[in-house]
Amino acid sequence: MLVGSGTTHPASGQATEGPAQAVVSEWQETGFPLIEAYCIDCHNEDAKEGGLDLSLFEDLSDLSHSEVRRIIEMVRFGAMPPEDYESLETAERKQLVAALEKTR
Repeated sequence: MLVGSGTTHPASGQATEGPAQAVVSEWQETGFPLIEAYCIDCHNEDAKEGGLDLSLFEDLSDLSHSEVRRIIEMVRFGAMPPEDYESLETAERKQLVAALEKTR
């Protein structure tokens, strides 16, 4: 796992969003929707193209540094999605790479 959990506010005893939970929240808002839109069709529990199931990455609990690095490289340099599939716009590609980099 790359990120941890939030903390408890000492005065109120209520859970607060710590840095790790903030990363997960931001990923779920900015990164994972792009994974769902462009990647899940081929990289899911059933297909696992390239041995990769990206559906597990929604909460970042099953990401390894090597997987994140591999995905960043493939997306950044345009190798994924492949040419015969709908491709990310340049801004989306940059957004996904930035979101992935924040998970490291």
